Amino acid sequence: MSEANESWFPLFEFKTFLYRSFLVAPSETFPAGPVILTDWMKAEFICEQATREGDLYQVNARLVLRPGSEVLVDVRSRNGIGDRPATFEATGHGMTGDTAGAVYRFSGLVHPALPTAFDSAVIDCIRGAVTSVQGPASTPLVELGGCPVGTAGAFVIVPSG
Repeated sequence: MSEANESWFPLFEFKTFLYRSFLVAPSETFPAGPVILTDWMKAEFICEQATREGDLYQVNARLVLRPGSEVLVDVRSRNGIGDRPATFEATGHGMTGDTAGAVYRFSGLVHPALPTAFDSAVIDCIRGAVTSVQGPASTPLVELGGCPVGTAGAFVIVPSG
């Protein structure tokens, strides 16, 4: 990995990832037993040009739920340092089709697979939490998955293929 205090940049550029989110609910035996995960949303996470300025990075991406149904995602976060993951802070805005008007917030960590040249790293996975802030214009109090606005869950983003 990078030197202990060396900053590394996540390699998002022009890559397609798989996005999956889950609703987390307690089981009958919670807290001693397991939690129940229910699929919330599945999509392709398609990244555009990423930029780096000092210890910060920015990338624009699209969550493509199905053709014509997309959420534009603006990621602005901090690079990883040494063995520590990079942060992932983003806001998604539904812009097309049935997503128009929907808003989501994402917060998580970018875990590197392997360090590469020039202080950058291939992405192994991104894990974190997603919260629905606003539903689409057609149903502003109900988000795209049918849950009430304010619903939060877990997400994971992994390379496709």
